[in-house]
Amino acid sequence: MVHKDQIDIQFGVQLRMMKVLLLHGTGGNSRDQWFPWLKQELEKKEHQVWLPDLPGADEPDINKYNPFIIHHCPFKFDSKTTIVGHSSGATAALGLVQTLPSKINKVISVAGFIDDLDYDPVKKMFKTWKFDWKKIKNRVNKIYAIYSDNDPYVPVWHAEQLHKLIGAELVLMPGQKHFSISTYSKYTKFPKIIDLISRY
Repeated sequence: MVHKDQIDIQFGVQLRMMKVLLLHGTGGNSRDQWFPWLKQELEKKEHQVWLPDLPGADEPDINKYNPFIIHHCPFKFDSKTTIVGHSSGATAALGLVQTLPSKINKVISVAGFIDDLDYDPVKKMFKTWKFDWKKIKNRVNKIYAIYSDNDPYVPVWHAEQLHKLIGAELVLMPGQKHFSISTYSKYTKFPKIIDLISRY
C-alpha cells in the first residue's frame, strides 16, 4: 500500500519537472500581455519555461514558427510538456503539435481560432498550412479552449469548433474580451492559466 506522503512527494516531483512553452499572438513578443507574469509564476513553482520572441510575428507563419521552435527550444517535447498560446499563438500551438513525434501533456488555447477571421495579418497562416485535426487530437492528452463571450475579434463559435474537431474542453470566462491589455487592462496577469496547468 502506498502511503499518502509518498503520493504527495511523487506529485510534487511531477510538478517540478513540468515544461511549459508560451506562444504570444500577432505582433506581440515575450514582454507582451500576461506572458512575463506567467513565466515568473511558473518558474517560482520550479517549472521549466520557454517564452520566445516568435519570428515575423506581425504576419504569423506556422511554416516559419515550427522550425524556429524545434531548433531553439531548450527542452524536449514529451508527456510533461504543456503549450500555452494566445490568439494566433494558440493557433500556432496546434500547428506545432501536429508535427511532434510524441504526445504532449496539454495545450491551453486562449482565444484561438480556426480560420483567418477575415484579418489580413493572419491570412498567411491558413493559406500556407493545412491543419490535420485528427493528428492534433492524438498528440495531446488534454486541450483547454479559453474564450470570452464578448471577444471583439474571436467569436465563441471558434471554441465550439475546437471542441468538435479536437475534443477541447471549453473554458468560458464571461466579459473578458480578448484576454489582452489593449481590450482589458487587467490582463497583465492571468491566474486561471496557472490553475489549468496545475490540474492532473
